[in-house]
Amino acid sequence: MKLIRLLLLISIFTQPLRSFCWGGEGHKLIGNVAYHYLNPGVKDSLKFYLGSVSLADAGLWMDEMRKNHEYDYMKPWHYINIRQGESYKPDTGQNVINEINKRIDHLKHRNLCSKEQVAVDIKILVHLCEDLHMPLHAGYASDTGGNAIHITFMGKPTTLHWAWDNDIMLQQHITVDSCLALLAMFSEQRIKEERRADIVGWMNESRSLLPNVYDYKGDSIDVAYADKNAPIIKLRLALAGLRLSELLNELFRAKTN
Repeated sequence: MKLIRLLLLISIFTQPLRSFCWGGEGHKLIGNVAYHYLNPGVKDSLKFYLGSVSLADAGLWMDEMRKNHEYDYMKPWHYINIRQGESYKPDTGQNVINEINKRIDHLKHRNLCSKEQVAVDIKILVHLCEDLHMPLHAGYASDTGGNAIHITFMGKPTTLHWAWDNDIMLQQHITVDSCLALLAMFSEQRIKEERRADIVGWMNESRSLLPNVYDYKGDSIDVAYADKNAPIIKLRLALAGLRLSELLNELFRAKTN
């Protein structure tokens, strides 16, 4: 038992970025799905502001900034904690919902901002919209969104949060193509409904999936657990991309650069 605990600690502290949001591959996947649905003019606008940074890579910026303690103030922006059995109540605190809404407002009035600030707001919006679709970003403070739950998966130490962020996605071979194929099966009416910008609604969807997340026994999850939850993770990744694209289409189609 002491050896297992030691391995868990080593795993956690030698990978300080991994426990907070979709892994890098997840963020890239969502960005690539979103790019597929962007209007051509919007692609041009994003290139104007982001330069050589792709939409897929833009979603990685907030995690990259974790290495710089000057950006520690952003840490609470990635999630929202709500006690089990309680519902969301709007407030003025720092959380993923409020920060997404701030970036939307900034980008609606981007003519008042520098090009550099607009680029930062785009990167923050992209990352946080992606994070919001991961169920444990709307989880419980008591276990820090599953980060404090140490388990094993496929014989390797991990956390419940990271299993949902990265491990299951990779083990189940969820890809950009498989997410686009899933969305291609949706009716036009469902695509229209899913594209609606409803930040709190997206959060409530994520939160409604928490019973699935915690539905395991002991201190490990197995392939059966991954098989059962892979369709949920694929859908969350696909919807995040679809919705992000629509949000960017709306923000950048109304105005020129």
